[in-house]
Amino acid sequence: MTSPEIHDYLNHQSTSAYFIEYEGFFTNHLSHGVIALHRLQATHPRLERFANWYRPKLETPESDIDDARPVEKLLGERTAFYRILQHYETLLKEKYNSNTEELIKGEYPKVSAGLAGSALHGTIHLGYSYSIGNTRGILEGLAYTYHSFRPVTSAHDSSTYGKFGDGSKDILTILSEITANTALQEALTTGRETERWRSLTIGRFQIGVCYILAEHGDELLKYTHSLKIDDTLRSADSSIDPVKLARRAVYWVVLAYASSANANDFFILHGVTCAWGIYQFISRLDKADAVDVLKHFMVTLFAVYIVQHAPALTAKIQPRNVTADDWAKLVERTLDADRDEHCYKLVQVCKEMAEDAAANGEEEHIYYQAACNAIANEFVIRPP
Repeated sequence: MTSPEIHDYLNHQSTSAYFIEYEGFFTNHLSHGVIALHRLQATHPRLERFANWYRPKLETPESDIDDARPVEKLLGERTAFYRILQHYETLLKEKYNSNTEELIKGEYPKVSAGLAGSALHGTIHLGYSYSIGNTRGILEGLAYTYHSFRPVTSAHDSSTYGKFGDGSKDILTILSEITANTALQEALTTGRETERWRSLTIGRFQIGVCYILAEHGDELLKYTHSLKIDDTLRSADSSIDPVKLARRAVYWVVLAYASSANANDFFILHGVTCAWGIYQFISRLDKADAVDVLKHFMVTLFAVYIVQHAPALTAKIQPRNVTADDWAKLVERTLDADRDEHCYKLVQVCKEMAEDAAANGEEEHIYYQAACNAIANEFVIRPP
């Protein structure tokens, strides 16, 4: 497909035809899957085959729950998606002169603290849409993040934990400490079964994330502020370079995904695609906002890891020299079968990131191993 053709195709498959969710709380991934396949250079018939396979589960726009309150009152209420979408359409035209980059720069930082809502899919939707410049999808991603906004709750000012990035621990050390925190796992097990959380009409994973963010926010912030961001991810003035950190965040989550004892954990996979989505547009944000976005992402990543029972990072990753032919064969295998759309997205992200892994101090074989895991273990772990 040419660029105009893919945009026309996406616009016809957008939330103008299918609601952003189905069966109450599952997210519509149709556009993500189409974009990932397009970026993997799938043919038009292959895109249509995926769409025909995926569409039957989707619902019409009438599934939206109307809410007469002003848009300002709808933040995180999971209602009136289309009115929120119209709000962003109006902002784009009237405040940002139809410039989507300025819209993201001005509006995404206002909602990034709540990116955990709907299992990170608002930001994933935004990032995938931005990656190919699809205006309708960008508006949908912002609206969905607003619709599902779910921030961390803390009893203290986060500055009490020190400055973000000035900690002493690498990402794997922090994740290992979370794995060892059995008290937090026990709190999650009992806490999300209380009436306050059990009564939410969303999935079990999302309930767990809501519980952890709301009732263990201080622990999440302590973990987040213990992260060391080294000099390779900083500017000449020693401040964090958000573009470099955003890229490294993708690598960190890919490493955790590939190392997880739970092969192909779909919710850690969401962390990969969310980090990649942020990496697509992070350079468009003001620097201070961009660093805050990345802090919010790390808080969310740790919350997701906890809710997924903090799997041990014990899977072995075999070093190897990865060739262009290795990737070509893996992509061919990926496209050959009708798969869960998460697999297309994971392979697409890893292949693209691997292209300049060495130049960014990363190991290509980790991306390759992660991509292989998504295909070899496609149905091992399913969303609960």
